[in-house]
Amino acid sequence: MTEPIIGIIAGAGPFAGLDLATKILEQTDASCDQEYLPMVSVSTPGEIENRTRYLLGESEENPAFVLAKNFLDLQRMNAKVIGMPCNTAHAAPILEVFHQEIAPLAKSARYLDMIQETVNFIGSECPTVKNIGILSTLGTWKAGFYPELLELEGYSTLVLDESQQTRIHEEALFHKKTRDQGPGQSSHRNSRQIFFRGQ
Repeated sequence: MTEPIIGIIAGAGPFAGLDLATKILEQTDASCDQEYLPMVSVSTPGEIENRTRYLLGESEENPAFVLAKNFLDLQRMNAKVIGMPCNTAHAAPILEVFHQEIAPLAKSARYLDMIQETVNFIGSECPTVKNIGILSTLGTWKAGFYPELLELEGYSTLVLDESQQTRIHEEALFHKKTRDQGPGQSSHRNSRQIFFRGQ
């Protein structure tokens, strides 16, 4: 039986798309090349407006339209389940427009919501966890969807104040060593101290 194809909207940002593809490979139980799950990705970072800039009102160009186009491109490549490894793109002003754009045309592909899946995973795999600290981009922090969803499920959440969050954002996205390592790697030491010590 042919495995359904996994689609990745991979340009927001490019390292996030690469990181998701790598994680899928690492989590696949395969003994040879032929046993890995089929994947396709579309990465058009030059066409996708910065999500945080849009959410902060620094740009009027909603990245949702290009992200929706990427979804439909993946559907044409026969992807059956499609994910977008960008937390900030799940903010309501972006995600709602994204869904409006794909809804009339999403006939054979299903969109997998990364944020809801994260909340579901914590509940099923970490049942004793009740307090959750959130590190994110400034746009995700401003949108506030992680605390909202987690608190609806009964979790207590810890978020930074704006000045601390700005420092985390700059370290995670603009610190050369962290950027070269890609997502999933530790933030700079100063960023970790901000979060754990509140300094």
